[in-house]
Amino acid sequence: MSEQWKETVEDRKEMAENIDFSEEEEQIYEESITRIKEGMDSGLGFDEVCSKLVIKDKEFKRLIIDDYLKMAIADLHFSKEQSTQEVADILKIPESRVASARAEMLEEVLQTSIDTYHSETGRDEGPTGNA
Repeated sequence: MSEQWKETVEDRKEMAENIDFSEEEEQIYEESITRIKEGMDSGLGFDEVCSKLVIKDKEFKRLIIDDYLKMAIADLHFSKEQSTQEVADILKIPESRVASARAEMLEEVLQTSIDTYHSETGRDEGPTGNA
């Protein structure tokens, strides 16, 4: 993947940093993201690579897998303008899974925008008008 990929990884890491990982979790997170990327670069499917991750905390493992999937979608779909089917083919997962993750990403952006609006304006309600 491209230079854009590195920026996407950094962006997701910044978002994940808001979760307050311990030093050990931070190391596991970074190593896992690297392992998934290397496995994908070697031609393995996303689920195959992820199944090889050995992480005791299943919820933490799910967070890492979800983050990588979102990073891949950000790079391939939003940056490189590949269709969700093309992304699914690259990752070797069903297109419905890519579409679902993409919808979740857009919902996260919407919620972040709403939260930012509320934080910056001190208002609990959105703007009003006829738009």
